[in-house]
Amino acid sequence: MGKVSLNIPPEAGRVRVIYDDSFFSSFSFSGLVKRREGYYTSVGFDQSNAPILTLRLSSGLGKMIVNYK
Repeated sequence: MGKVSLNIPPEAGRVRVIYDDSFFSSFSFSGLVKRREGYYTSVGFDQSNAPILTLRLSSGLGKMIVNYK
């Protein structure tokens, strides 16, 4: 059991986060927009031509926090 915190600066360009949630895991997203279950993107993702940073997150037990600011 643990906690991971990821801080992504806005200079990273467009951000896409795909995650697999399980019964014993928890995910928290700040500064990102939920597109559907298991999928978040940065604001303005579709209107930008910046490079894409894709994160694929999976956790069996614990908490993951993603901050895009």
